[in-house]
Amino acid sequence: MVATQLAPISVDEYFVFLEASDVKLEYWDGKILSMAGASANHCTIETNLLGLLWTQLHGSVCSAFGSNQAVSIPGNAIYVFPYVSVACGGAEHQIHRGIACLTNPLLLAEITYPSTEKNDRLSKLLQYTRIRSAKDYLVVEQDQPVVMHYSRRSWDEVWHVSFFEGLDATIELGSVGAWVALKDLYEGVQLSELPL
Repeated sequence: MVATQLAPISVDEYFVFLEASDVKLEYWDGKILSMAGASANHCTIETNLLGLLWTQLHGSVCSAFGSNQAVSIPGNAIYVFPYVSVACGGAEHQIHRGIACLTNPLLLAEITYPSTEKNDRLSKLLQYTRIRSAKDYLVVEQDQPVVMHYSRRSWDEVWHVSFFEGLDATIELGSVGAWVALKDLYEGVQLSELPL
C-alpha cells in the first residue's frame, strides 16, 4: 500500500475519489492508501480461498466476498478491502455514493506482501477486532504455507492466535462452519523454502 496524499481528506471526499478510481483505495482516518497490484502467488491464494469457502458455504446463510468488497470499521473513519470476507445471516452494508461497505463480517483474510506485512499483522488486526461480528481473521503468507489464525467465540472474548505451517495443516473456521486445508489453499502456488 502507498499513501497517495499528504493533507487529510474527508470521508465524503474519499468516496468521490473511490467512485472515480480505477484502483482500490483504502481510507485510514483522513489518508488514502492505494492498493498495489498482486503477484501470481497472491492471486492464486485469493482464488483458492474464495473457491474453498464458496464450495463449503454454498446453500448456507453465509456468503463469501472477494477483494472488491469494502469493509467499514465501526467507530473509526476507516474503510478497507480485505482479500476475503464472509458474512452470515444476511450481509449488512453502509452505502456511500453507491458503494456498499460491509459492516458485519464474521471472517476476514489478508494475504501478505513484504510491504504490507506489518499493517496486516498489527494495524488491520487492531481494527478488525473492533468489528463486533468478527470472529476469525487469517493472515496468509504468499510464498510459504504459513497462516496465522486469530479467533474468538464472542465479542467480549480475548482473541486467540494459532499458527499453521506446512501443507498437512488444516484450519477450522468456527464462525462460518468451514475448514481450510493448506494443501488446497496453496495449490498452484510457487513456494519458497521454509527457513531452518
